[in-house]
Amino acid sequence: MDLLNKLLEKSPYSRLILVTVLALTLIALNLYFRESSNDRAIAGWESALQQRKQSVELSLLSLPIADPSLLVCIRRAAADRANIHPRNSGGIDDVRELQMLYCRREGISSLSGIEALSSLRFLDISDNGITSLQALRGHPALETLHAADNPIDSVSVLGSLPLLKEVILPDLPGEDCVRISGTLKGVRSNASKIACAGGVPGATNTDSTVQLAPRTKPKRNNKELSDSQHQEMLKYERETLYQKR
Repeated sequence: MDLLNKLLEKSPYSRLILVTVLALTLIALNLYFRESSNDRAIAGWESALQQRKQSVELSLLSLPIADPSLLVCIRRAAADRANIHPRNSGGIDDVRELQMLYCRREGISSLSGIEALSSLRFLDISDNGITSLQALRGHPALETLHAADNPIDSVSVLGSLPLLKEVILPDLPGEDCVRISGTLKGVRSNASKIACAGGVPGATNTDSTVQLAPRTKPKRNNKELSDSQHQEMLKYERETLYQKR
């Protein structure tokens, strides 16, 4: 200490140099600890993301889906949602948290087991080989169902969906038109455009039934979705569905 005091007394600049060195040392230490803290935070988030992916994978193993093509579609959708960073909204930690499922033209023949996805609000199963919608009976959250171009034999189950707001159906030549109209009363649908037994059902409830434009069956040699259609689908999902979580 005496030596330090003597050095400071001999040179008028020594004190300034010492203060400068101490200040720079403190700044360097602060930057070091801050960077270390950021590194730990990043590592923590990455660990959380990996845990999320593993959790979703485990939940898929217990999902009672019988149709392999449906399972592939669900697995793909779950992987997309599991890959969303925990800091952002829209991610899932369990496949049963899926709110939107797009399974158009997947070669699906059965929906058995889909009732386990009790959070689904939007389901597109258009252009498959599905004959029955019974697996959706009493689904508590489903709001929108696209089921065009499937050999469905009955739509009576749709009357058991408490939150159903919109449905697109294929032709139902084996179904009674009056029964279809009664089942879909108050639901946005293409019912007046489909073929059914006894003619085309009329718009008997015009105040609550809004007719949708009919969809044409896509050609098999076309892409499944154009880039613009794909972007529109993602925009719909992001802005309409997952903002309400």
